[in-house]
Amino acid sequence: MTLSEIDEVVRREHGLPATLKGALVAEIDEDSVAFESGLRAGDVIQEINHQGVTRTEDAAVVMQRTGGKRLVLRIWSQGSSRYLVVGKD
Repeated sequence: MTLSEIDEVVRREHGLPATLKGALVAEIDEDSVAFESGLRAGDVIQEINHQGVTRTEDAAVVMQRTGGKRLVLRIWSQGSSRYLVVGKD
């Protein structure tokens, strides 16, 4: 998975609201557990394991702490937020 910062160009390209903060999923491997769980390119990760994400660095730090175990993501996708569980305990 490749994450991207949300700047004004990205915001316009993806039709993201002006107040939305997080890390944009720029690319995702279709063979990944995250893709199988429902994460798609264009989604914005807002929280990982109930910790707020406002930029890609936040996401990287939280994911590194989990050690590859289960992640609970709050994502913004297609106009609304929802939760996804990625991985297993």
